[in-house]
Formats: sequence, C-alpha cells, structure tokens
Amino acid sequence: MKTLTILFTSVLAFLSIATAAQALTVPYGQRQIAEAGVGCVGGLNSAHGNTAYFRGDTKNLNAKLALLAKNAHPFQSIKVVLHAGVKSVDPAEETPQTGFGVPVRDQRVPIDWSVLQSCSFDKVAAGICKHDEKLVIVDVWIGAAILLDDLEIPREFTVQSAGELEGFAKRHADTK
Repeated sequence: MKTLTILFTSVLAFLSIATAAQALTVPYGQRQIAEAGVGCVGGLNSAHGNTAYFRGDTKNLNAKLALLAKNAHPFQSIKVVLHAGVKSVDPAEETPQTGFGVPVRDQRVPIDWSVLQSCSFDKVAAGICKHDEKLVIVDVWIGAAILLDDLEIPREFTVQSAGELEGFAKRHADTK
C-alpha cells in the first residue's frame, strides 16, 4: 500500500508539474500579433519573455531593427544573429483545441526573422525584471526574402553569425 501511495503521489506530482510547465508558454492571440507590428505571423509568451515571428522583406526588417534600436535602453543588450537559409515554425497563435486540450496544427509557417525579448531566469524568479535589463535577440534568416546586401543594422546592435556557413565549409573541408 505504501508503494502504491508513493507511485500515485509521484504520478500526480509529475502531471501537475507538466501542466504548469505547459501553462508557462502561451501562443500569441490576434491582439498580440497586431501589437507586434507589420509582418508578425505569431509568437509565444513565457514567464521570462516573448518571441515574435515575422515574415517580410529586407525593408520591413530594417524598419523593425530601427524601431528596436530607437526604443533600446543605453545599457540594454541587443543583437542580431544571422542564419543561412530558410526557417519555419509551428503555427504560433491561438489555435482550436481538440477534446484533450491538444492544439490542432495544420502546417508549419515560414518566417524570415524572429524577435526574442527576455530577462534572465534569476531576475524573473526574483520579480525584478526591468525593461532596461531585457535581452533582445533578432534572429534573421538570409535566403528567402531577406537580402544581405540591403540589410541595415543600426550601430546599437551587435552582430554575429549563427555559424551555419562556417559549419558547412568545415564539413566540406573535412571530407577532402
């Protein structure tokens, strides 16, 4: 009986934690998509921040980067990470639920860039996440609608490569 009680309690605790963890990340609704700006196709809110997904051309991305730079606090960390190729994500907006609370997913959604705005977990846990402490990361996929030669990244951003091209070149060199 003691073993059964421990097993039952363990299963109940696991289900409670899994349900709580799922509740910490919530898809964007139509209002949040509209508030995110031109080109937003969805996003996710979580306890430590949010990620918005965008489609659009280089001109739209340049405008979004300029707006983020303009609104950034002087001590805020903002960066652009450049990726090679294309990217798609699961539909990241509120979708109909099945009878078991599982979202009905139609197909993946192509995106050209995403904007992550978050605080570190320790700041969130302490309840002291301030706007000027948020990290902003803009991931950009070069290859579909975004043209590298037309990209205008404000000086407030640091820029880094995600390493896909470097990794490809290294794998190719290793095969010789």
